Amino acid sequence: MQRSFKAKVIVSFFTIVNLALLGMGTLYYYKTSGDIERNTIDSLEQLVDRSVTILDNHMDNIRNEAWSYFSDKDFQVFVSNMSSAYPEKNSYYKNRLETSQRKFNAIGMIGVYDLYGNELASGQRSMLNAAEDNHRTKNQKKTLIEMALQKDGYPQWLVTHATAINSGNLNNTISFVQALKKISTYSQKMVGVIQIEFNASLLNQSIQDLNSGAGKDFVIVDRQGKIVFAENEDEIGKEIGDEPWYRSLTLTGKIGYRKSTIQGERYVTLYRKFQLNDWMLVGKIPLDNVLGGVKQARKFTLVIGVITLFIAMILAYFIAGSMTKSIRKLREHMKQVELGNFKVTVPVRSYDEIGSLGMSFNRMTRQIDYLVEKEYEARLLKKEAEIVALQSQINPHFLYNALGTIDALASIEGQEQISRISQSLGSMFRYSIKGGQVATLSEEVQQVKLYLSIQQIRYEDRVTYQIEIEPGLEEQLLPKLVLQPIVENAIKHGIEQIRDGGCVTIQARSIPDGRMAIRVHDNGAGCDERRLGEIRNMLNNTGFASRMADEDRSSIGLDNVNRRIRLYYGEQAELTFDSSKGTGTEVTLLLPITHAGRDSDA
Repeated sequence: MQRSFKAKVIVSFFTIVNLALLGMGTLYYYKTSGDIERNTIDSLEQLVDRSVTILDNHMDNIRNEAWSYFSDKDFQVFVSNMSSAYPEKNSYYKNRLETSQRKFNAIGMIGVYDLYGNELASGQRSMLNAAEDNHRTKNQKKTLIEMALQKDGYPQWLVTHATAINSGNLNNTISFVQALKKISTYSQKMVGVIQIEFNASLLNQSIQDLNSGAGKDFVIVDRQGKIVFAENEDEIGKEIGDEPWYRSLTLTGKIGYRKSTIQGERYVTLYRKFQLNDWMLVGKIPLDNVLGGVKQARKFTLVIGVITLFIAMILAYFIAGSMTKSIRKLREHMKQVELGNFKVTVPVRSYDEIGSLGMSFNRMTRQIDYLVEKEYEARLLKKEAEIVALQSQINPHFLYNALGTIDALASIEGQEQISRISQSLGSMFRYSIKGGQVATLSEEVQQVKLYLSIQQIRYEDRVTYQIEIEPGLEEQLLPKLVLQPIVENAIKHGIEQIRDGGCVTIQARSIPDGRMAIRVHDNGAGCDERRLGEIRNMLNNTGFASRMADEDRSSIGLDNVNRRIRLYYGEQAELTFDSSKGTGTEVTLLLPITHAGRDSDA
């Protein structure tokens, strides 16, 4: 099925826009997805870094507070004699512990134990009765004392349990544990252990904040990959050091991330090392969660693309309509030309290629209309010529015999001038009616000589003539009877108007543009500017209507010659007319030089 030009423009425009949008949309999507992924991971890194920094600050405060007790000699003495200490001392240090706990919200409880299991504690632990204490914390307290003594006073963070005040349930937490020594000049004797628990609810909330959102899983691990603290207490103590996603972490810097695949699902794994110990916060997040903004960007890109395509189609329709409107108009006018109407004109509203096509079409129709009119005029002239020829051929022997009789009688009576006139008229008559519409230049000149011989008899000494023909031009062909009407016009309107000294000059020369110039000059009366303008306008208007309107004018001979050479040679032929009052007139014929044979049937 053949498509219209408008449809092709729409399809081309839509294809180009579609490809451009597809390319731009793809680039935008990948650029946006990359930016969103990087920004999201950067935000997660910042969140992890901020969370660990806060925990580090809390842990540093706890360590500093423990050091204040570790370096207090009076407190060392108190712990070494805790079992026999005065009640006032117990009350004093208990208040001090309570004060330390209230000073930092990160402290959940401070407990001090001697080597015999005696205890002085603040906060939650102080509110438990002896039965609960023995039941829940005996083993933990024993373990803390053993581990602290093994470190010989070196501080450490351990996983512990804290008792909630409201529910009495055990909560997972971490504790700063350090052995207390009684330091003297000669010895450093172990006297007990101090434990400062990290506020369990605060620690748990920090991990919960990191895990907010589907699929997130952050935990605190030690250097061997053992989970120290997690939101899900079942994970505490679990070894993850051998898991692929954990091993994929390079752990070379303070903080970092890496993409990994776990059971066919892509994850982003992050880590941030603690400053005060060898612990590390690690976590994994499904990549789809990270790229949630990318999905929104993809949807947004698709929506914008569809809207843009819809707008592009509408614009393509109107642009194609605007572009093809002129072509449709041109096509409609072409159909009128096909029907024979050559006077149509396409309105040109632009100067682009389509406008240029319209102007060319207008020039073509004007030229065709001109040629049709010329052809019509030529056919009419041919009809007229045929009629005249037929009329002129009526009984030619009678005219010949009549002129012969006049010539014979003139000879008998001794009238030589009448005899010469009869002979010249007979020759002119035979030339005009013999076959063919073209003649050689020499034949035309001979016809002019016969005419001028008759005029010399008529005007006696008032008329003379000169004829100059360039050698080689004698056999050039031209339409028959083009010189005689011009010479006749020179005699009638030029020489006849002066008393004596009239001269007609005929010259034929070749010119550089490949034409020959035939000039007929007379030194007669000439004409004024007004009359000169009228004649030139007549010669420039070769239409058939103008000819009919000017048939009764004295310059019909010039008009006839002008139209015949134009019909014969086309635009290559010219007839110019120059004249001035009192100096004479010059008529010039510019005709192509031809070397074709005579066409007697033309």
